[in-house]
Amino acid sequence: RFLGNIQINRTENAKTELGALQTIHAKLSHNKEPYKANLVMIQIKACNAWIALAEGDVKVALQLMNEAANMEEATAKHPVTPGAIIPARELLGEMYIKTGDYKNAALAYEANLKKNPNRFNSLHGAASACEKLGEAEKAKQYYEQLLVLGGGSSRPELLTASTYVKTKK
Repeated sequence: RFLGNIQINRTENAKTELGALQTIHAKLSHNKEPYKANLVMIQIKACNAWIALAEGDVKVALQLMNEAANMEEATAKHPVTPGAIIPARELLGEMYIKTGDYKNAALAYEANLKKNPNRFNSLHGAASACEKLGEAEKAKQYYEQLLVLGGGSSRPELLTASTYVKTKK
């Protein structure tokens, strides 16, 4: 809900969702559940990063998002818990795209793909960043992987990928 509110410029609603995460973190900390509290803290840092970006503080936003990504990567995944719905490194890539830093966006998406292979959003983000950087061959490779992963879906990202691959033969 936080990310949805941020995407549609409802920062106050996003802050309410952040407050809910902070309450959960406090309860987990109070109950001496450090692993779970740490996972929530990663989300809190990511949320604060997106709020900073929405409020125009790019430097703080990128600093916080990098901290969240580094924390997530340093946290061993418990064997019976699901992985992150959206990994922090992928969110970092998205943030770099939004700020026009395509080189760091590509690096963030590529790093995420090493740890979390075949993620649709990371493949699309890496392809888009490489395309913006003029790295046509790399962009084409990512778009081709995306097309295989998409399996004929009608998602707009796949139309973009298909068009790009056709024009780069």
